[in-house]
Amino acid sequence: MNRSAGNATESGNRRRGGSRFVLRRALALAALVAALAGCGYHLARPGNNLPQGIRRLAVPVFKNETMEPAIEAQLTDQLRRRFTESGWVRLTAVEEADALLVGSITQFHTSPISFSSTSFAAEYRAEMHVAVRLVDRQGVKLWYDPDLTKYREYQSAVDISQSEANKTVAISWLTQEVSRDVHDRIFDGFR
Repeated sequence: MNRSAGNATESGNRRRGGSRFVLRRALALAALVAALAGCGYHLARPGNNLPQGIRRLAVPVFKNETMEPAIEAQLTDQLRRRFTESGWVRLTAVEEADALLVGSITQFHTSPISFSSTSFAAEYRAEMHVAVRLVDRQGVKLWYDPDLTKYREYQSAVDISQSEANKTVAISWLTQEVSRDVHDRIFDGFR
C-alpha cells in the first residue's frame, strides 16, 4: 500500500512539474510577443490597400456576354456580399461612389471531360471568364484583370434536372470564387 501511495505522489509531482513547464512556456511566449511589439515588428494581414480617399464603392450589375441566363446577377450579388461582409468600404449607389467595380462575364461554357462506357458524358467542366476593373470617379483605372478565369467540374446524370442542379451548384461556386479573388486582390494591394 505504501508503494502505491508513493507512485501517486510521484505522478502528482510530475503533473505539478508539467504545469510549471507550461507556465514557463506561456511567460516566455508573452515576453516574446512584448519584445516583438516593442520593436515595431508586426505580422502582415490583409487590409484596405485602396488609394486614400476611396471609402464608398459601387458595384453595378456586371454585363453578361454569354448565353447563360442570370449568371451576371449571381456574380454581382456575390461581389456585393463579399465587399459588405469585409467592411473595408461602404457599398453605395454609383452617384455617391468614390470608385466603381465594373466588369463583364466574357465567356461561360461547359464541356464534357469524362465519359461512361456507353459514351455518355459522366462529368462536365464549367468555365467562367470575367473581365473586371476598378476605376475612380474620374474614370482612372486603379486595377484591371482582362481575363479572370475559374472552372469547376460537376457530375452529369441521366436525369436532366439533376444534371442542371449540379450545374447550378457549379455556377454558384464559380461566382463565389470570382468574388473572393476580386475582393482579395483589391484589398491585398492588387496582387
